Amino acid sequence: MKKLRVVQIGTEHDHAGEAMMTLKRLPDLFELVGFCMPEEDTTCVFEKNRERYEGVPKLSLEEVFAD
Repeated sequence: MKKLRVVQIGTEHDHAGEAMMTLKRLPDLFELVGFCMPEEDTTCVFEKNRERYEGVPKLSLEEVFAD
């Protein structure tokens, strides 16, 4: 089966970190391309979950749409 390519857009909602961890735990199903922070202002939500995004490329919206 072909993997689904995924980019997480937005990191500032309460369950964003959990969504990222789920994608990382299922590498047979998902190709994790990266994440995008269109808000650019990191708040305590992202800072609290920063380690969940380690090793995942940070992309701009332009890079996401170009892929």
